[in-house]
Amino acid sequence: MSIEVKPQAEESASWGDFLQDVSELAQRMGTEGVVGPADEGLIGVFDSSQIDSPASLRQFLARYRDTVLVPVEMPTIAEASLMVDRGELRELLELDKEIARRADWQPFADASRWVGSCHARSMRGMKDHRTVWRYCEAVRTKEAHGWHLIVYGIVLSAFSIPLRQGIANYCERTLAGFVDAVAKTRGFPSREVKSLKAEVSAELALEIDRVMKDHHSNSLSVV
Repeated sequence: MSIEVKPQAEESASWGDFLQDVSELAQRMGTEGVVGPADEGLIGVFDSSQIDSPASLRQFLARYRDTVLVPVEMPTIAEASLMVDRGELRELLELDKEIARRADWQPFADASRWVGSCHARSMRGMKDHRTVWRYCEAVRTKEAHGWHLIVYGIVLSAFSIPLRQGIANYCERTLAGFVDAVAKTRGFPSREVKSLKAEVSAELALEIDRVMKDHHSNSLSVV
């Protein structure tokens, strides 16, 4: 499955499949919650059962945005994409280890590894793309965790998907999947749900701009 001969339809399918898995993870988070360590100042418990109104859903999304999506997920995706662009395998593996050391990522660790590893396996045939192949091999041999954030960044670079588009779609699928799952189970008014999505999307647009600015600055730095 060399990147040179891989049909565009397959590339789109791979990215689309990844986004679908991201959406399903968010939906599970909305229906089951994500339990994490509540002590030592860590991320605490994302208990969706406590969401009983659009207002409390808004508070939950703000907490998720401020503690996970903006400080961890968005920059990790951008960094992984940049590292693959540069062929920086060592740095990519170190980024993988850094995520493993983050206490605030532990509530999401098992699900992240599962999704990332599944998609890493699907790219192991890309031997002509040395950095991609070697990272995927490291996941196979348990030398790397295969976090879905890193693998998603790899997909964006390997398939030449614009970073801004990739991050925007990731954020949209994650938040929409969670909001839709909660709204459906709680029976929230569709008008309020639609308004909430628009509000959150507008806020994230500014964060995406910031990530893109940082990414552009890093891409111009001397290697």
